[in-house]
Amino acid sequence: MSNPMEELRRAREAAGLSLEDVERKIHVQSRYLKAIEEGDFSALPGYSYTRAIIRSYAQCLGVSSAPILHYYEEQSQSYTTEVLTPARRPLPSRRDRYAARKSRSKDRKPPFWTRLSSKKLWIGSLSLIFLLIVTSTLYFFVSSGDEPAQEDGMASVEASQPSEEGASSGEDASPPAAPSKDEAAVTVRLVKTSESNEHGDEYAIDNAEKVVVTIKASAESWFRARGGGPTKAVMKDGYIQAGKTETFTHSNWISLHLGKPDKIELYVNGYLIDTEGQKDPQTYQFRLNQKDEGKTKKNS
Repeated sequence: MSNPMEELRRAREAAGLSLEDVERKIHVQSRYLKAIEEGDFSALPGYSYTRAIIRSYAQCLGVSSAPILHYYEEQSQSYTTEVLTPARRPLPSRRDRYAARKSRSKDRKPPFWTRLSSKKLWIGSLSLIFLLIVTSTLYFFVSSGDEPAQEDGMASVEASQPSEEGASSGEDASPPAAPSKDEAAVTVRLVKTSESNEHGDEYAIDNAEKVVVTIKASAESWFRARGGGPTKAVMKDGYIQAGKTETFTHSNWISLHLGKPDKIELYVNGYLIDTEGQKDPQTYQFRLNQKDEGKTKKNS
């Protein structure tokens, strides 16, 4: 049986689009699109997220997603458990959280001190300590050895050499610039669930200067976005039509109510929030982490 996922590649090439072009259209990383075209399921982030990507990709190219999804389901039996990658990744839906709670107790490792008490680990630790002691001792004797004394005449000549033309003196020379550090990656964390929070699932955003929420509709749906919190003023509300996209930005908090979440692709600061199967109206809270919010106010 041929790989129907190749139909996506043929359709993309026929349309004259690169993987990067499609990435900009549907907001999915090109490495995931390439993995889908090649049938490399091990490189994909998770079962539910991959199904959402396939539907969006097929819709963008005007290709039927049904045979592609059927082939993926047949070939990916070992990947039906959600696997979250360190890169941009979908956050768990409500049904995924219940399944995770059941499986978490099975995967617990023994306490650290129990593993530390094994005989092999003790032997390895003692060997490492011994090696560090020997290395430190050798370094001490090598670095503390006396260097050959120079004759007084040579020392005075070296000390009286004039500095090169244009060179700065020790006090005037500028110190070397401190190496710059890459900015920390933006992350989105689920901090309160709708089961315990009257205003729905609440997500905290780390290492970001503002909250950016984007919705893209696969069918008509009603929405309402508030800025500053779940009871603050309405930024915008109304209906979003199929194929249309809306983006909302706020300095610290966006509260979003969706009439048909399963018809919406929901992104917050680049992360896809899993709304598959959520047919009833839902409310979502997206806020900056309190520490990051304080830094933003101080800088402004």
